[in-house]
Parts: sequence; C-alpha cells; structure tokens
Amino acid sequence: MLSLGTYPDVSLKAARERRSAFKRLLASGVDPSLDRKEKKIRQGEVSENTFKAVAIRWHENWKANKSPDHVKRVYQCMEKDLFPHIGSRPINQISIQLLLMVVKKIDARGAYDIAKRAYETAGQVFRFAVALRACARPIRWLR
Repeated sequence: MLSLGTYPDVSLKAARERRSAFKRLLASGVDPSLDRKEKKIRQGEVSENTFKAVAIRWHENWKANKSPDHVKRVYQCMEKDLFPHIGSRPINQISIQLLLMVVKKIDARGAYDIAKRAYETAGQVFRFAVALRACARPIRWLR
C-alpha cells in the first residue's frame, strides 16, 4: 500500500500518473515502497553532506581549545564568505575551480588575508570531510 497524496493537493490525473509509475516500477522488479524510502535516505544524506553542514561539524570539533574571539572570527568568515557561495552544495561536488573562484572574489575586494584564511579553513573542512567519509577524493590539492 502506497499513498499517492491527499485529494486537494493531488489531482485525480496526477494520482493516476503516479499509480502508473508505481506499476512500471513493479513490472521492472523494483518495490515502489522501498524505492521511495531509499530516495528519502539519499536525500537526507545529501543535506547532511553539504559544505555548510560539514563545516559546522568541523567548527564544533575544532573550537575545543581555541579562544572565543578566534572561534567567532573563523565562523563569521565562513558565514560571510564561504557559505553564501558553496554552503548549500554537497561537499563531494565542490571542485577546486569553484573554491578558487570564491577565494578570488574575496581577494578582489582587497581582503587578501581573509581570502588566504578562507582558503585554509576550507581546506581544513575538506580534510575533515574525508575523515567523515563525506568526501571520497584526497584533498592534497588544497594545500
């Protein structure tokens, strides 16, 4: 038994199309209920593996023996300069070219030291992601 949606939200035509799609899945040997559950799990994994989510986990782990002012500055740098550009992207889909583009934007406004620190912070987040297995590729290119 699968729910196709509630009546006002899902029209009869849309419900019939969904039913047909489920029947096609069954005909190909795939259980529609299990398929739906797997998609939800995969979608949850993607949201847990965004750059911002991993960076926040890294920050919580990293700040243990740092001064409160330094912890605040690093987080503000990520929030202001990194999260708006790459925060919502899955961490394993961020390329070095994209990261360098973000760093060059910071550099272009004359904030050279902040650009360098943002690049170093991103490198630490990527290395943390490798340790968490959220990102499979080696991050040697970030040194």
